[in-house]
Amino acid sequence: MCLEIGRFLFSCFQNFTNEDIIRILKEEGLETKIERGNRVFPVTDNAQSVIDALQRRLRRLNVKIITNANVIDILVEEGKAIGAKYLFEDQTKIIRADKIILAVRRCKLY
Repeated sequence: MCLEIGRFLFSCFQNFTNEDIIRILKEEGLETKIERGNRVFPVTDNAQSVIDALQRRLRRLNVKIITNANVIDILVEEGKAIGAKYLFEDQTKIIRADKIILAVRRCKLY
């Protein structure tokens, strides 16, 4: 299953380029630099700067982030995801949303 997810992600990355992330970081006040091998880094040389910039962006867009929760079900109506049912601190909760990003851990893509 992880290999299938990896293949799916390739198409996502074709639509979202490194220029897109550089633009977003700049819009959030973080300048970048290109080093050997065309690798892009924040001018601060600090990965936390990238996290901070992305978190600022998400807050500004009113994105709710839920971590350390176990997703029980994706709520679907008329073929469209409209929310999620999840377990958090031994309580079952439901969140409704226009869009859902489900991130998993412990899945090797190779």
